[in-house]
Amino acid sequence: MTVLDSPLVSTLGKRSFFPDHVAFAPRADISHLKLLGLPSSAADTVSTTMMGVMNGRATVRHKGGTTPVALGMIARSGIEVSEDMRTFSTPEEAYRHALNLIREGHKLAWPYPPQKGKYPESANYVVPRLWRKLNSKRNLPLIAPGEYLADRSVISIDTESAPEIATPCYIKSGSDMPTGMGYAVRYCESQAEIKAAWDFFKSLDGVDEIIVEEAVPVRGCWCVSLSIDDEGVRYLGAADQLFSAPAHQIGNIIDENDPFPMGGVKAALAIGENARTMGFRGPAGMDIGVSDEGRIVVFDPNFRTQASTQQAMFHPAAAKRGGFHASRSLNVNSDLDIRDAERALRRHIDSGRVVICRAIDGREMPSVTSASIVTGFVLGESRDDANIWHTKITKCLD
Repeated sequence: MTVLDSPLVSTLGKRSFFPDHVAFAPRADISHLKLLGLPSSAADTVSTTMMGVMNGRATVRHKGGTTPVALGMIARSGIEVSEDMRTFSTPEEAYRHALNLIREGHKLAWPYPPQKGKYPESANYVVPRLWRKLNSKRNLPLIAPGEYLADRSVISIDTESAPEIATPCYIKSGSDMPTGMGYAVRYCESQAEIKAAWDFFKSLDGVDEIIVEEAVPVRGCWCVSLSIDDEGVRYLGAADQLFSAPAHQIGNIIDENDPFPMGGVKAALAIGENARTMGFRGPAGMDIGVSDEGRIVVFDPNFRTQASTQQAMFHPAAAKRGGFHASRSLNVNSDLDIRDAERALRRHIDSGRVVICRAIDGREMPSVTSASIVTGFVLGESRDDANIWHTKITKCLD
Protein backbone atom coordinates (compact mmCIF):
# COMPACT_ATOMS: atom_id res chain seq x y z
CA MET A 1 0.00 0.00 0.00
CA THR A 2 1.15 3.54 -0.74
CA VAL A 3 0.04 6.04 1.88
CA LEU A 4 -0.43 8.77 -0.71
CA ASP A 5 -3.43 6.83 -2.04
CA SER A 6 -5.21 7.33 1.29
CA PRO A 7 -4.85 10.85 2.74
CA LEU A 8 -5.50 11.37 6.43
CA VAL A 9 -8.35 13.49 7.77
CA SER A 10 -8.00 14.69 11.35
CA THR A 11 -10.71 14.56 14.00
CA LEU A 12 -11.20 18.29 13.40
CA GLY A 13 -12.51 17.43 9.93
CA LYS A 14 -12.92 20.40 7.63
CA ARG A 15 -13.14 22.80 10.53
CA SER A 16 -10.30 25.02 11.70
CA PHE A 17 -9.04 26.01 15.11
CA PHE A 18 -9.22 29.65 14.06
CA PRO A 19 -11.33 31.99 11.89
CA ASP A 20 -9.96 33.17 8.53
CA HIS A 21 -8.55 36.41 9.94
CA VAL A 22 -6.34 34.65 12.52
CA ALA A 23 -2.72 33.77 11.66
CA PHE A 24 -0.65 31.11 13.44
CA ALA A 25 2.62 32.82 14.47
CA PRO A 26 4.11 30.43 17.02
CA ARG A 27 7.77 31.46 17.39
CA ALA A 28 8.07 31.65 21.17
CA ASP A 29 9.61 34.02 23.67
CA ILE A 30 12.17 31.76 25.35
CA SER A 31 11.21 33.08 28.78
CA HIS A 32 7.87 31.25 28.48
CA LEU A 33 9.62 27.90 28.01
CA LYS A 34 11.88 27.86 31.07
CA LEU A 35 9.54 25.69 33.20
CA LEU A 36 9.04 23.21 30.37
CA GLY A 37 12.60 21.97 30.59
CA LEU A 38 13.11 22.63 26.88
CA PRO A 39 16.31 23.78 25.16
CA SER A 40 16.58 27.31 23.80
CA SER A 41 16.10 25.89 20.28
CA ALA A 42 12.44 25.30 21.19
CA ALA A 43 11.83 28.99 20.44
CA ASP A 44 12.39 28.01 16.79
CA THR A 45 11.19 24.39 16.73
CA VAL A 46 7.77 25.32 18.14
CA SER A 47 7.12 27.23 14.91
CA THR A 48 7.14 23.92 12.99
CA THR A 49 4.32 22.31 15.00
CA MET A 50 0.69 21.72 13.99
CA MET A 51 1.41 20.98 10.33
CA GLY A 52 -1.73 19.80 8.57
CA VAL A 53 -4.19 21.36 11.03
CA MET A 54 -3.60 25.01 10.11
CA ASN A 55 -4.64 24.63 6.47
CA GLY A 56 -6.20 27.68 4.88
CA ARG A 57 -4.60 30.00 7.42
CA ALA A 58 -1.57 32.31 7.30
CA THR A 59 1.36 30.89 9.25
CA VAL A 60 4.87 31.96 10.26
CA ARG A 61 7.29 29.01 10.24
CA HIS A 62 11.02 28.44 10.45
CA LYS A 63 12.65 27.43 7.18
CA GLY A 64 14.19 24.40 8.88
CA GLY A 65 10.78 22.74 9.05
CA THR A 66 9.59 23.77 5.60
CA THR A 67 12.27 22.40 3.26
CA PRO A 68 11.07 20.24 0.34
CA VAL A 69 12.32 17.10 2.09
CA ALA A 70 10.68 18.01 5.42
CA LEU A 71 7.32 18.84 3.86
CA GLY A 72 7.66 15.83 1.58
CA MET A 73 7.87 13.44 4.54
CA ILE A 74 4.67 14.90 5.97
CA ALA A 75 2.91 14.71 2.59
CA ARG A 76 4.13 11.14 2.03
CA SER A 77 2.47 10.25 5.37
CA GLY A 78 -0.82 11.43 3.93
CA ILE A 79 -1.06 14.77 5.74
CA GLU A 80 -1.91 17.72 3.51
CA VAL A 81 -0.19 21.01 4.37
CA SER A 82 -1.88 23.91 2.59
CA GLU A 83 -1.08 27.19 4.32
CA ASP A 84 -0.29 30.77 3.41
CA MET A 85 3.18 30.12 4.82
CA ARG A 86 5.68 32.90 5.65
CA THR A 87 9.12 31.46 6.45
CA PHE A 88 11.98 32.87 8.51
CA SER A 89 15.54 32.08 9.51
CA THR A 90 16.02 34.66 12.28
CA PRO A 91 13.82 35.99 15.08
CA GLU A 92 13.82 39.39 13.40
CA GLU A 93 12.35 37.90 10.23
CA ALA A 94 9.67 36.11 12.24
CA TYR A 95 8.67 39.34 13.97
CA ARG A 96 8.57 41.23 10.64
CA HIS A 97 6.27 38.59 9.17
CA ALA A 98 4.00 38.83 12.21
CA LEU A 99 3.89 42.64 12.01
CA ASN A 100 3.02 42.43 8.32
CA LEU A 101 0.19 40.02 9.10
CA ILE A 102 -1.13 42.45 11.71
CA ARG A 103 -1.04 45.25 9.12
CA GLU A 104 -2.98 42.99 6.75
CA GLY A 105 -5.72 42.74 9.38
CA HIS A 106 -4.84 39.44 11.05
CA LYS A 107 -4.96 38.57 14.72
CA LEU A 108 -2.10 36.41 15.99
CA ALA A 109 -2.51 32.98 17.55
CA TRP A 110 0.37 31.19 19.28
CA PRO A 111 1.00 28.34 21.75
CA TYR A 112 3.06 30.69 23.96
CA PRO A 113 2.71 34.49 24.16
CA PRO A 114 5.13 36.70 22.21
CA GLN A 115 7.63 38.87 24.00
CA LYS A 116 5.81 41.52 26.02
CA GLY A 117 5.45 44.76 24.10
CA LYS A 118 6.46 43.21 20.77
CA TYR A 119 2.98 43.61 19.29
CA PRO A 120 -0.07 45.66 20.25
CA GLU A 121 -2.21 43.87 22.83
CA SER A 122 -5.17 44.08 20.45
CA ALA A 123 -3.26 42.05 17.84
CA ASN A 124 -3.50 38.86 19.91
CA TYR A 125 -6.39 36.48 19.29
CA VAL A 126 -6.25 35.41 22.95
CA VAL A 127 -5.24 38.04 25.50
CA PRO A 128 -1.90 36.99 27.06
CA ARG A 129 -3.10 37.63 30.61
CA LEU A 130 -6.01 35.20 30.07
CA TRP A 131 -3.59 32.64 28.60
CA ARG A 132 -1.37 32.92 31.69
CA LYS A 133 -4.35 32.64 34.00
CA LEU A 134 -5.66 29.47 32.36
CA ASN A 135 -2.27 27.76 32.01
CA SER A 136 -1.33 28.28 35.65
CA LYS A 137 -1.74 25.12 37.72
CA ARG A 138 -2.56 27.39 40.65
CA ASN A 139 -5.74 28.57 38.94
CA LEU A 140 -7.05 25.13 37.96
CA PRO A 141 -9.86 25.31 40.59
CA LEU A 142 -11.25 28.36 38.74
CA ILE A 143 -12.27 26.20 35.78
CA ALA A 144 -12.34 22.61 37.07
CA PRO A 145 -15.25 21.46 39.26
CA GLY A 146 -14.07 20.31 42.69
CA GLU A 147 -15.22 16.74 42.09
CA TYR A 148 -12.43 16.39 39.50
CA LEU A 149 -9.58 17.77 41.63
CA ALA A 150 -7.12 16.08 43.93
CA ASP A 151 -6.74 17.56 47.41
CA ARG A 152 -4.27 20.41 47.11
CA SER A 153 -2.88 23.43 48.91
CA VAL A 154 -0.83 26.42 47.78
CA ILE A 155 2.03 27.54 50.01
CA SER A 156 4.69 30.23 49.81
CA ILE A 157 8.35 29.23 49.52
CA ASP A 158 9.69 32.44 51.07
CA THR A 159 11.05 30.56 54.09
CA GLU A 160 14.55 29.10 54.07
CA SER A 161 13.58 25.53 54.96
CA ALA A 162 10.69 23.34 53.94
CA PRO A 163 7.85 22.72 56.39
CA GLU A 164 6.64 19.26 57.30
CA ILE A 165 4.46 18.02 54.42
CA ALA A 166 2.53 14.76 54.38
CA THR A 167 3.77 12.24 51.83
CA PRO A 168 3.37 10.81 49.29
CA CYS A 169 2.56 13.95 47.34
CA TYR A 170 3.34 15.89 44.20
CA ILE A 171 4.89 19.34 44.44
CA LYS A 172 4.29 21.63 41.47
CA SER A 173 5.09 25.17 40.43
CA GLY A 174 2.48 27.69 41.48
CA SER A 175 3.62 30.39 39.05
CA ASP A 176 1.74 31.59 35.97
CA MET A 177 4.34 30.06 33.63
CA PRO A 178 3.41 26.95 31.62
CA THR A 179 4.95 23.65 32.66
CA GLY A 180 5.23 20.28 30.94
CA MET A 181 6.99 16.92 30.66
CA GLY A 182 7.37 16.86 34.44
CA TYR A 183 10.16 19.45 34.58
CA ALA A 184 8.53 21.60 37.28
CA VAL A 185 6.91 18.71 39.15
CA ARG A 186 8.43 16.60 41.89
CA TYR A 187 7.05 13.37 43.35
CA CYS A 188 7.94 13.05 47.02
CA GLU A 189 7.75 10.04 49.33
CA SER A 190 9.94 11.35 52.16
CA GLN A 191 10.90 14.55 53.93
CA ALA A 192 14.32 14.36 52.28
CA GLU A 193 12.60 14.48 48.89
CA ILE A 194 10.40 17.32 50.13
CA LYS A 195 13.54 19.28 51.04
CA ALA A 196 15.13 18.59 47.64
CA ALA A 197 11.96 19.71 45.88
CA TRP A 198 11.76 22.82 48.06
CA ASP A 199 15.34 23.76 47.20
CA PHE A 200 14.71 23.11 43.50
CA PHE A 201 11.68 25.39 43.32
CA LYS A 202 13.43 28.12 45.31
CA SER A 203 16.17 28.07 42.66
CA LEU A 204 13.72 28.83 39.84
CA ASP A 205 13.13 32.42 38.75
CA GLY A 206 9.54 33.54 39.02
CA VAL A 207 8.36 30.75 41.32
CA ASP A 208 7.19 32.15 44.67
CA GLU A 209 4.57 29.52 45.51
CA ILE A 210 4.22 25.80 45.17
CA ILE A 211 1.22 23.50 44.95
CA VAL A 212 1.22 20.47 47.22
CA GLU A 213 -1.10 17.91 45.67
CA GLU A 214 -2.45 14.58 46.85
CA ALA A 215 -0.74 11.66 45.11
CA VAL A 216 -3.83 10.01 43.68
CA PRO A 217 -3.07 6.46 42.46
CA VAL A 218 -4.12 6.24 38.80
CA ARG A 219 -4.01 3.43 36.26
CA GLY A 220 -3.41 5.92 33.46
CA CYS A 221 -3.10 9.62 32.75
CA TRP A 222 -4.32 10.94 29.41
CA CYS A 223 -3.39 14.12 27.59
CA VAL A 224 -6.72 15.33 26.20
CA SER A 225 -7.06 17.54 23.10
CA LEU A 226 -9.89 20.01 22.54
CA SER A 227 -10.93 22.66 20.06
CA ILE A 228 -12.61 25.73 21.54
CA ASP A 229 -14.37 28.27 19.33
CA ASP A 230 -17.41 30.54 19.24
CA GLU A 231 -19.71 27.57 18.62
CA GLY A 232 -18.55 25.44 21.53
CA VAL A 233 -16.00 22.87 22.68
CA ARG A 234 -15.09 19.74 20.70
CA TYR A 235 -13.26 16.68 21.92
CA LEU A 236 -10.51 15.71 19.46
CA GLY A 237 -8.98 12.68 21.16
CA ALA A 238 -6.64 11.69 23.98
CA ALA A 239 -3.25 10.00 24.33
CA ASP A 240 -2.17 8.03 27.39
CA GLN A 241 1.03 9.44 28.85
CA LEU A 242 4.12 7.27 29.26
CA PHE A 243 6.40 7.86 32.26
CA SER A 244 9.94 6.78 33.11
CA ALA A 245 9.21 7.69 36.75
CA PRO A 246 6.34 9.46 38.53
CA ALA A 247 5.74 12.83 36.78
CA HIS A 248 8.57 12.27 34.25
CA GLN A 249 6.85 11.91 30.89
CA ILE A 250 8.68 10.27 27.97
CA GLY A 251 5.93 10.08 25.37
CA ASN A 252 2.34 9.12 24.59
CA ILE A 253 0.47 6.03 23.47
CA ILE A 254 -3.03 5.56 22.10
CA ASP A 255 -4.49 2.10 22.68
CA GLU A 256 -7.94 1.49 21.24
CA ASN A 257 -8.31 -1.47 23.61
CA ASP A 258 -7.93 0.91 26.55
CA PRO A 259 -9.77 4.05 25.47
CA PHE A 260 -10.09 7.26 27.43
CA PRO A 261 -13.27 6.92 29.54
CA MET A 262 -16.35 8.92 28.60
CA GLY A 263 -16.40 10.31 32.13
CA GLY A 264 -13.05 11.92 31.37
CA VAL A 265 -14.40 13.36 28.12
CA LYS A 266 -17.30 14.86 30.07
CA ALA A 267 -14.89 16.49 32.53
CA ALA A 268 -12.69 17.88 29.75
CA LEU A 269 -15.65 19.37 27.89
CA ALA A 270 -16.97 21.01 31.08
CA ILE A 271 -13.59 22.59 31.83
CA GLY A 272 -13.19 23.67 28.21
CA GLU A 273 -16.60 25.33 28.32
CA ASN A 274 -15.65 27.24 31.48
CA ALA A 275 -12.52 28.51 29.71
CA ARG A 276 -14.60 29.39 26.64
CA THR A 277 -16.92 31.59 28.71
CA MET A 278 -13.82 33.41 29.97
CA GLY A 279 -12.84 34.21 26.38
CA PHE A 280 -10.38 31.48 25.40
CA ARG A 281 -10.38 30.29 21.77
CA GLY A 282 -8.17 27.78 19.98
CA PRO A 283 -6.54 24.39 20.59
CA ALA A 284 -6.42 23.32 24.23
CA GLY A 285 -6.09 20.33 26.47
CA MET A 286 -5.44 18.99 29.93
CA ASP A 287 -3.92 16.02 31.74
CA ILE A 288 -6.57 13.76 33.25
CA GLY A 289 -5.92 10.67 35.38
CA VAL A 290 -8.23 7.71 35.95
CA SER A 291 -8.03 5.57 39.07
CA ASP A 292 -8.68 1.82 39.23
CA GLU A 293 -12.07 2.68 40.72
CA GLY A 294 -12.89 4.99 37.82
CA ARG A 295 -12.34 8.29 39.61
CA ILE A 296 -11.59 11.13 37.17
CA VAL A 297 -8.86 13.52 38.34
CA VAL A 298 -7.76 16.61 36.40
CA PHE A 299 -4.12 17.36 37.11
CA ASP A 300 -2.88 20.05 34.74
CA PRO A 301 -4.33 22.65 32.34
CA ASN A 302 -2.80 23.03 28.87
CA PHE A 303 -4.56 25.86 27.06
CA ARG A 304 -2.29 25.62 24.05
CA THR A 305 -1.15 23.03 21.55
CA GLN A 306 0.38 19.94 23.16
CA ALA A 307 3.02 17.42 22.11
CA SER A 308 0.25 14.84 21.61
CA THR A 309 -2.23 17.06 19.74
CA GLN A 310 -1.47 15.81 16.21
CA GLN A 311 -1.20 12.19 17.30
CA ALA A 312 -4.63 12.42 18.93
CA MET A 313 -6.10 14.12 15.86
CA PHE A 314 -4.62 11.86 13.16
CA HIS A 315 -4.51 8.49 14.97
CA PRO A 316 -8.08 7.40 14.14
CA ALA A 317 -7.64 7.90 10.38
CA ALA A 318 -4.12 6.43 10.34
CA ALA A 319 -5.14 3.38 12.36
CA LYS A 320 -8.19 2.72 10.18
CA ARG A 321 -6.14 3.12 7.00
CA GLY A 322 -3.50 0.59 8.05
CA GLY A 323 -5.60 -1.78 10.13
CA PHE A 324 -3.83 -0.82 13.37
CA HIS A 325 -5.19 -0.35 16.89
CA ALA A 326 -2.44 1.50 18.74
CA SER A 327 0.15 4.22 18.18
CA ARG A 328 3.16 5.52 20.08
CA SER A 329 4.60 9.01 19.77
CA LEU A 330 7.91 9.41 17.96
CA ASN A 331 10.34 12.27 18.55
CA VAL A 332 13.94 11.66 17.53
CA ASN A 333 16.89 14.02 17.43
CA SER A 334 18.92 12.22 14.80
CA ASP A 335 22.52 12.42 13.62
CA LEU A 336 21.25 11.56 10.14
CA ASP A 337 20.95 14.28 7.53
CA ILE A 338 17.28 14.93 6.82
CA ARG A 339 17.62 13.29 3.40
CA ASP A 340 19.09 10.14 4.93
CA ALA A 341 16.37 10.16 7.59
CA GLU A 342 13.74 10.33 4.86
CA ARG A 343 15.31 7.39 3.03
CA ALA A 344 15.47 5.37 6.25
CA LEU A 345 11.77 5.94 6.95
CA ARG A 346 10.34 5.85 3.43
CA ARG A 347 9.20 2.21 3.36
CA HIS A 348 7.72 2.49 6.85
CA ILE A 349 5.80 5.61 5.85
CA ASP A 350 4.57 3.93 2.67
CA SER A 351 3.34 0.91 4.64
CA GLY A 352 1.29 3.17 6.91
CA ARG A 353 3.37 2.11 9.92
CA VAL A 354 4.80 5.60 10.49
CA VAL A 355 3.15 9.01 10.26
CA ILE A 356 5.44 12.05 10.22
CA CYS A 357 3.91 15.27 11.56
CA ARG A 358 7.10 17.35 11.63
CA ALA A 359 10.60 17.11 10.19
CA ILE A 360 13.41 19.60 10.75
CA ASP A 361 16.58 20.04 8.73
CA GLY A 362 19.32 20.98 11.20
CA ARG A 363 21.35 22.67 8.46
CA GLU A 364 18.57 25.24 8.08
CA MET A 365 17.97 25.61 11.83
CA PRO A 366 21.34 26.20 13.53
CA SER A 367 19.75 26.48 16.98
CA VAL A 368 19.19 22.70 17.08
CA THR A 369 22.14 20.50 17.97
CA SER A 370 21.18 17.46 15.86
CA ALA A 371 21.37 16.96 12.10
CA SER A 372 17.62 16.44 11.95
CA ILE A 373 14.52 16.10 14.10
CA VAL A 374 11.68 13.75 13.21
CA THR A 375 8.34 13.86 15.02
CA GLY A 376 5.19 11.82 14.50
CA PHE A 377 3.88 8.45 15.65
CA VAL A 378 4.40 4.73 15.06
CA LEU A 379 1.42 2.42 14.65
CA GLY A 380 0.97 -1.19 15.75
CA GLU A 381 -1.65 -3.89 16.02
CA SER A 382 -1.53 -3.56 19.81
CA ARG A 383 0.17 -1.50 22.51
CA ASP A 384 3.03 -4.01 22.69
CA ASP A 385 3.38 -4.08 18.91
CA ALA A 386 3.49 -0.27 18.76
CA ASN A 387 6.24 -0.26 21.40
CA ILE A 388 8.25 -2.88 19.49
CA TRP A 389 7.99 -0.94 16.25
CA HIS A 390 8.79 2.30 18.02
CA THR A 391 12.13 0.78 19.04
CA LYS A 392 12.78 -0.45 15.49
CA ILE A 393 11.93 2.91 13.92
CA THR A 394 14.04 4.81 16.42
CA LYS A 395 17.02 2.60 15.54
CA CYS A 396 16.48 3.44 11.87
CA LEU A 397 17.34 7.03 12.75
CA ASP A 398 20.51 6.24 14.74
